[in-house]
Amino acid sequence: MNNRPNRLIETALEFGCDLSTLFQPAEGVDIIVVRLPEDRCRLIKHGHILSPQERSRAGKYKFARHREEYTARRVLLRLWLAGELSEPPQEIRIGYTSHGKLFLGQQKSNPPLTDFNMSHSSNSLTLAIHRTGRIGIDIEYERTQPDIITMLKTICTPEEFRFLKSLSLSEMKSAFYQLWTAKEAYLKAIGVGLSQNPNSVNLQWDIHGDTPQIEEKSLPGWNFTSGFYSGLHLCVCWENDLMQENINY
Repeated sequence: MNNRPNRLIETALEFGCDLSTLFQPAEGVDIIVVRLPEDRCRLIKHGHILSPQERSRAGKYKFARHREEYTARRVLLRLWLAGELSEPPQEIRIGYTSHGKLFLGQQKSNPPLTDFNMSHSSNSLTLAIHRTGRIGIDIEYERTQPDIITMLKTICTPEEFRFLKSLSLSEMKSAFYQLWTAKEAYLKAIGVGLSQNPNSVNLQWDIHGDTPQIEEKSLPGWNFTSGFYSGLHLCVCWENDLMQENINY
């Protein structure tokens, strides 16, 4: 049994984070979700491990609270990746694609870490790691939606919209968050993010349980796992081992 999940937990707890959940939906895929501490001083004190580009980006935030939140998230990300790669956190090369997806530069790790992704909502942060393929993750806190029908129209294909409109209001609300996080996770995994309209992706639903759920293998070559943790909707989308494409950022 590998000890990668334990390293992720230990790092989070060392800096005062609360562990929300940790799971491994497949071999080589690790997901951790934490709540950042209210007092982020211990994380911010390690701001020196950030790259010049990251420090510059933090400095562009207008309000100190937002600068501190960004710095804390990036410090924790680097510490997590340092444990995965067995490299000093300040030496890890993190770049951006043209659509804003984070990726790793040259690594010393053998085998190398193929892909990772992160998402945050309010004070929660999640990291998704995949050692053999692409991965995307999205988390969203449940909020009051003034007009959920209008929101659904912006992200649904006509087929999805017809199905979701037939649900009860409570089922529709749950389905909205499932659909939003699943589509954003997939679009992040393929590296385009919301530069591509979510309504260009059609997902399939499993209606045999108590509530509708997005099919685990809703798109060829990809797997989806959704969850709901203390008011937080999560979906991770990862490439399966049978249909991987070359990753070239």
